[in-house]
Amino acid sequence: MTISDPILIVDDDPEIHGLLRACLSPLGHEIVATDNGRQGLEMLQTGQFSVAILDLMLPDLNGMEILRRIRKERPEIEIIVLTAYASLETAIEAIRLGAYDYVTKPFYSDTIRSAVKRAVEKQLLALERRRAEQALIRNLEDRLGTEEALRQSNLELALLHRASQTFSSTLELDRVLATMLEEVRHLLDAVLCSVWLIDPETNELVCRQATGPQHELLHGWRLSPEQGLAGWVAQNGQSLVVADVQADERHFSGVEEKTGLPLRSLLSVPLRAKRGVIGVLQVSDTSIGRFKPTDLRLLEPLAAAAAVAIENARLYEQAQREIAERKRAEAALQEAKNAAEAASQAKSEFLARMSHEIRTPIHGIIGMADLMLDTPLAPEQREYLQILKSSADSLMTIVNDILDFAKIEAGRLELEETDFDLRTIIEQAADMLALRAQRKGLELVCHIPPQVPTALVGDPGRLRQVLLNLIGNAVKFTAQGEIVVQVETTSETEDNVTLHFSVRDTGIGIATDKQEMIFQAFCQADGSTTREYGGTGLGLTISQQLVELMGGSIWVESQPGVGSTFHFTVRLKKQPDDGRSAGEEFNWAGLPVLVIDDNATSRLVLRETLAYWGCAVTEAESGPAGLQEFERALEASHPFHLVLLDGTLPGMDSFTVAQAILKHPVPGNSIALLFPSDGVQSDVARYRQLGITTHLVKPVKKAELFHIVANTVGTASQASDEPIRSHPATSPESGLRILLAEDNVAAQLIGKKALEKAGHTVQVAGNGLEVLQGLEKEKFDVVLMDVEMPQMDGLEATRAIRQREAKSGHHIFILAMTAYASKEDRARCLQAGVDSYLAKPVSPDKLRDALARLLNTERDSDAAQPVDLEMALEAAGGDWELLREGVELFMAHDYPRHMAALVQGIELGDAQAVKAAAHGMKGALASFGSRPARDVAQRIETLGREGDLAGVQGALAELETEVQRFAAFFEQPYLEISLPLEKKHEC
Repeated sequence: MTISDPILIVDDDPEIHGLLRACLSPLGHEIVATDNGRQGLEMLQTGQFSVAILDLMLPDLNGMEILRRIRKERPEIEIIVLTAYASLETAIEAIRLGAYDYVTKPFYSDTIRSAVKRAVEKQLLALERRRAEQALIRNLEDRLGTEEALRQSNLELALLHRASQTFSSTLELDRVLATMLEEVRHLLDAVLCSVWLIDPETNELVCRQATGPQHELLHGWRLSPEQGLAGWVAQNGQSLVVADVQADERHFSGVEEKTGLPLRSLLSVPLRAKRGVIGVLQVSDTSIGRFKPTDLRLLEPLAAAAAVAIENARLYEQAQREIAERKRAEAALQEAKNAAEAASQAKSEFLARMSHEIRTPIHGIIGMADLMLDTPLAPEQREYLQILKSSADSLMTIVNDILDFAKIEAGRLELEETDFDLRTIIEQAADMLALRAQRKGLELVCHIPPQVPTALVGDPGRLRQVLLNLIGNAVKFTAQGEIVVQVETTSETEDNVTLHFSVRDTGIGIATDKQEMIFQAFCQADGSTTREYGGTGLGLTISQQLVELMGGSIWVESQPGVGSTFHFTVRLKKQPDDGRSAGEEFNWAGLPVLVIDDNATSRLVLRETLAYWGCAVTEAESGPAGLQEFERALEASHPFHLVLLDGTLPGMDSFTVAQAILKHPVPGNSIALLFPSDGVQSDVARYRQLGITTHLVKPVKKAELFHIVANTVGTASQASDEPIRSHPATSPESGLRILLAEDNVAAQLIGKKALEKAGHTVQVAGNGLEVLQGLEKEKFDVVLMDVEMPQMDGLEATRAIRQREAKSGHHIFILAMTAYASKEDRARCLQAGVDSYLAKPVSPDKLRDALARLLNTERDSDAAQPVDLEMALEAAGGDWELLREGVELFMAHDYPRHMAALVQGIELGDAQAVKAAAHGMKGALASFGSRPARDVAQRIETLGREGDLAGVQGALAELETEVQRFAAFFEQPYLEISLPLEKKHEC
């Protein structure tokens, strides 16, 4: 092997080949390259290469494996590894396996060229060493001419080889130094050997290790730079052979004083690494002239190998320190993470506690105000109480905003995924604020194009919250004009849809420099102490967070004095589409309809909806214009079949217009009046005298408009004399025995008075233990269970009740009431076994509606209807066809599967399987409104949870009977005819 040997490149990237050739060509070596690891190994095994550049990441044979194998077979080849991972551990492993150096990708030309130069220089040094060794052998042979001299030389070479092997097999610095000193003592038979390393911080020489008499006295001794012969060697980088140190002025006599040894001869060799001299290897003896210049040819190669090993060991020590430091940092990070999680948990628990503690007294204030308002009062007292209740309602809104904001900040707010109808959510939000808008003389319009998909999956409550906030702001900051809520589809796939909502007003507007600030917490466009409009400044912040959780964004466009438009987008899943919506099953093509309304947006919405159903729509923006269109149609013998008349027209009022229309031979039910929420009762009697009994409340709902059109053309049942309005659930049967579990005195009084006023008998319990005692003494129809109570809370009491019922077979309705308003709280309540969940504050209306939904069936289970149809339709978003299709799928697939699993679990004695099958069946039956069948399934689930399979067999037959009654209910041919019209066609 010579220094003109070619350099081998083993890398699977041809571009790297080119770069390396360009970098190394100035060195004058021939470059041989291969992109195959196995071929590279074979070339290294058989070819004459002085240096090889090896990529560690090869597709066919790992670079580390090549390094490991070639180091054993061809240790003389210097290997420079290339790696794209600048990992200290990778570099250490490569060096441990015998690599000369490593270079990370991407590399600089100077870096790779310098590494190759050093490798070649090492080859030169090795070549020189071999030449020296060979010369030594020749000298020995020449001088001694005997076989003993040759044997001694071979022994020395063996010692050198053994030291080099040790250096390459360890990364422990002390072992490297000990090996080097032991080999030197064997080579030179010296009295004292020591190794001095340069401290990089002080530049002093420090005795790291020594061998010989009194060597422990030298350990850790420091010499200043250039002090003594060792300092001179370190400073100049040259070896020294001194026959008698006492005659050399550079000698530092302190060594003899420290060790007590009369040292005379000295041999000192610099330890040279990549970055220069890192220390000195020094050998001393008590004899004068003990060492010869020829000894350097043995010591210098050993020192060179030792220097590389020392540098690698130091690198390893540094890596170990960094790893230890990293582990300490990771431990600290984990500790901080645990502390943060604990803080977050504490914050969440604090929020839950504050939710309960704040809502409970507010509930008392609102409830007592409601009770007082139902009593005879003087006008002044009633006014004071209404202000009190309004203030409490406002306080509850503020508390809800703050708690929502805190939950978002804590990362505890999660979205539900339930089926809902988009149109219903928008119309409900508009309904809740319609009265406020109309009292200010504002027109509130909802524009939902028929093409927008409305059967969606998501969190309807949070979507409604965003709409309420934006519409509420629009009403607050608008004095005159209109507010338009609009939604459109921006993108749609088979399973998902992205919707763009906008809420446009004609209010005061927002200055450009304030438009970004309003989305920040506790900030308002007008933050001065003289601001006209109140609020916490949290509504838009919460809305922004909710919209982002729903995969969208929110922004505003506004001009001061002109108005604002708030936009937001959300991405929602689509429900399986049955391909129909209200009106599509009827053909109203050409049905002439006249719309008289002074608001252009309102006319647009009515025209768009009616046109989608095939009606021929004519518009008029005033009473006179409407009468002209009406008379023109009569003269053309194409009279209008339906007139939609705005009840608050300016100029010629609506009553005058209606009188003029009815002078012609037109039936009263062909006119439908459009009233604001606060104008219905006052005007109904006047119009009824004219024979007009049909009217709608603005903003007009699609389902109600559909009913009007269907009734006009005779495709629906006879219209009622009352206006089409959404009615609250009917009150439950009076005379129920109710156990009210509530520890708050005010809440006890409010609940008891409200329920007794409705005709119920009420007994109060202050905690869960009193509930259990009360149920043992008396029979109750319903338990109204507060969740947070002392001694035994409501959920623990509910679980105890359900355990009793698992054996008795009886089921009592439990309605949970709690101020905790999170998704997790609701899940905990339902998991404990409550039948329904009601968030505080609980008003008498909310309580009445909840009882109506809970107790819609007869209390006698034998005579109970198998299905609560109203509840089932509500779960299906009012879509009768979707409900019926779901029942068919359940009976065809889910029910047989669950029943088979239930039977198999009983046969195998697998209580968990019984519990799981009953749980799955219970959920489906509950969603379809089958309370009797659901109760049996729930009883079986409880028995399975407790491992009581003996009672399951009897309940199984009862379950099959109830499910058959449930299925037969939906097979009734007259069932659809008996449905309320708004349930048939609600969309």
